Amino acid sequence: MARRALLIAAMAGLLLAADAPKKDEAARPAKEGDAFPEGAIHVALPPGTVRWERIFKKGRPLLRVSVGKTVVESRRVFIGDGKMATEFEATEEGVRWPSAQGGKGSLMKEGAVTYEPGKAIGGREGKFLPVDRLKAGSVWLTTSSIKFDFRPAAKKPEAPAVDRKAIDRLIAQLGSDTFNERAAAARQLVALGEPVVPALRKALASADREIARRARACIESIEQEVAKGGPYLPEGVCYVALPPGTVRWERVFRQGRPLLRVSVGRTVVESRNVFIGDGKAATMYEATKEGIHWPTIKGGRGPLLKDGTMTWEPGGGIGVEGGDFLIVDRLKSGVVYLTTPDTRFDFQPAPKVKERP
Repeated sequence: MARRALLIAAMAGLLLAADAPKKDEAARPAKEGDAFPEGAIHVALPPGTVRWERIFKKGRPLLRVSVGKTVVESRRVFIGDGKMATEFEATEEGVRWPSAQGGKGSLMKEGAVTYEPGKAIGGREGKFLPVDRLKAGSVWLTTSSIKFDFRPAAKKPEAPAVDRKAIDRLIAQLGSDTFNERAAAARQLVALGEPVVPALRKALASADREIARRARACIESIEQEVAKGGPYLPEGVCYVALPPGTVRWERVFRQGRPLLRVSVGRTVVESRNVFIGDGKAATMYEATKEGIHWPTIKGGRGPLLKDGTMTWEPGGGIGVEGGDFLIVDRLKSGVVYLTTPDTRFDFQPAPKVKERP
């Protein structure tokens, strides 16, 4: 109880009057009256080059969208101009651009795609849909760096060329009689990264045990390198790595519904509730009509921040007792999980209750 009281007092001390943020910190991704689907997760990306990659975590394909140190990882994302959105999905085959009316749509097979500021994305009829039709749990991105042209005429994004014959030769070289040749082939395959993973997976079934063994080792090395960008999370959880800086928390209303707005500079996340932590454990904040609640994971409303804005300055620490946090592998599909490099989390187990004599 003492720890809880101190923690609530510390949180109360973080509350500021609801004054307007500085101009360079303002992050207003949409107006209060704009459509915001129930249960959706909105991430406003900061200005800059937008990089798309398909990655694998424990064999599962994910999309990684990044701008500088802001990173979003999810199986699928919608991106658009605030009114319309087009979908991208990570699959075993590559990054798919499905049709909003059904069907597989276009496919970008391998590699990373970058959109420089000012780049335009066009969406054919059937490739986009109004944002008010997004379903709960959908991850919806907006960015001021991309121009969206949602009209019938649009070109397919071209997939980067991959030298499949060279990859096949390197995989065959994994079974060489010479150690140096086997090691060199493994190094080159790992350096090529994620685009060679599908071919390496096929090599796992090779009759040559050395090829299969080294192919597995290459996949593990590639996935370990890719996983450095974020934690391994359950299926359907959206991960957002916030950039360094002051973390600002606000409760806002959209169409009469309370939402949490979490921002660092011009990176903004909006959702009814968010989980945040150190990559291993998480604590939850929820927007309600009364304010911002910090519910206990085991049930109950927990502390309440009624009004104003909460800020976390770089270097600050957050202490959380057992019952107020959970391990990230228990997060459920459709939620958003945030990490921030500038906040220290101290997840402590709940103190034991003394037995009556």
